[in-house]
Amino acid sequence: MVVGGGDSAFAEAEFLSRFGSSVTLIHRRSAFRASKIMVDRARGNERITILTDSVVDAIHGDEQGVQSLSVRNVLSNEMHSLAANGVFVAIGHTPSTEFLGDVVARDASGYITVEGASTRTTVPGIFAAGDCVDSVYRQAISAAGMGCRAAPRPILHRLSADDSYRFSIVSTVGLESNNQGPRCLCHGIKAYIRLRNVDKEAKLWISVDNYDEKCA
Repeated sequence: MVVGGGDSAFAEAEFLSRFGSSVTLIHRRSAFRASKIMVDRARGNERITILTDSVVDAIHGDEQGVQSLSVRNVLSNEMHSLAANGVFVAIGHTPSTEFLGDVVARDASGYITVEGASTRTTVPGIFAAGDCVDSVYRQAISAAGMGCRAAPRPILHRLSADDSYRFSIVSTVGLESNNQGPRCLCHGIKAYIRLRNVDKEAKLWISVDNYDEKCA
């Protein structure tokens, strides 16, 4: 049994279906927070059964493990028992940010506070992305996208703070140069930057996410 309706619950159900003969996913609503592709994949898996509008009221078993669950339909209040050999709970979101303490600002729920749609925290040089920031969508694909946006930021921050780095624009799209460095002409353009210092050379793609923001 898997309890939950988000990406984590559906990923857990799909993983367990590789080993068990039957997996039941129980969700308290008829709609899911999980992405459509995750839901469709589960519905197409003959080993996964989806039980909606239901909650687990009790888990029964002994020292050998779980034996059954008492499941209640939230619409009819009807109770029934389901045999089970294991229960995996994938509900709720508690961001694992306690280790940060007061280093960066967090909201009342523990999510890291960032500037608008950026990945910048309240401390220069510290950037946050993914489920530790996102309290709305909380999906794997949005976390991955945010991670891609955050990845170049420490490099750009380093460049702005260290004059020992010298760079040149190898290939640009929608950029212009001035005596202060390259600046963006439009939202969402990408620049291929070659970074140089005395010892090494690195290459990276940088996605600029603010209009007229200095790229380096």
